[in-house]
Amino acid sequence: MSFDNPTRLRIGMHGNFAGKDYRVLGRVVMGETEGGETYYWNEFNLVAGDGGYADLVYEETERGGEWRLFTMFEPEYPMTAADAATKRVGDRLNLTGEDVRITLRSASRVYHIEGQAPEGVEVGDVA
Repeated sequence: MSFDNPTRLRIGMHGNFAGKDYRVLGRVVMGETEGGETYYWNEFNLVAGDGGYADLVYEETERGGEWRLFTMFEPEYPMTAADAATKRVGDRLNLTGEDVRITLRSASRVYHIEGQAPEGVEVGDVA
């Protein structure tokens, strides 16, 4: 597996998402193993001008490259880590007043870091 960046996004670049300017601090290559095969994706660590953080995720799918932006939010109905650990695929979850169904529960590993990763993230970490 090559950990080369498959995108044109580079550390130090700026971008605007929903009217907010972000700068790329780093890139983390993550992976998850199922049935003996490892699936990899890239997570770009972003910082906003107001000090907020986000993760911009890029993954190759059967439909081509796909992007997703993840930002932190304060849930209306928080849960503890112990409560989260009891959840299974198919369970319902409500953090914002709207029920959603859990579609994936698995462990991922950090395989490569370029630039600055989110705080506390190191190569070899499993979550």
